[in-house]
Amino acid sequence: MKKKSKVQYIKITLFILLLPILFVSMYMGFCKLILGIEVPTLFGCASAIIVSGSMEPALQINDWIMVKSCNTYQVDDIILFKQDEVYITHRIVALHDGVLTTRGDANNIPDKKPVRMEQVVGKVVYVIPHVGNWISRVYSPLGILLIMGTGLGIYVFSVQKNKRAQKAGYEES
Repeated sequence: MKKKSKVQYIKITLFILLLPILFVSMYMGFCKLILGIEVPTLFGCASAIIVSGSMEPALQINDWIMVKSCNTYQVDDIILFKQDEVYITHRIVALHDGVLTTRGDANNIPDKKPVRMEQVVGKVVYVIPHVGNWISRVYSPLGILLIMGTGLGIYVFSVQKNKRAQKAGYEES
């Protein structure tokens, strides 16, 4: 039995790491582009990119946030919600009978409109700083095509290389 080379181990490792990213990207792109879902969820989690400085210093422009839907929310939770066709990420500053009052950390006064529970997408559970530009490129139609094309190209290249190696092996015999 032939030993695998370091290059083969690297290929296998990259394949294992990139395959889930490919599937998640394809799912998110399909939901956004085909189904028209603005904030797709996967296993109860969604993601968004911060586009304003209203939550600084806690959240910066281009931070990528992960949000998880919860049954209850508390004062000081940072939430993503939809209001007037816009998604907003602000902190809960007051709760009263299922109605939330929110405010951006960089703002002096609370938001004018209260937030109802049905408007809430979820609570911010994880932040990846400064990767928003890259993520938005990956989820763009061109980004999805490039990822799929790269995956297909790697597959075709590997198949062709294996065929050539097998053919060379037969010719030596």
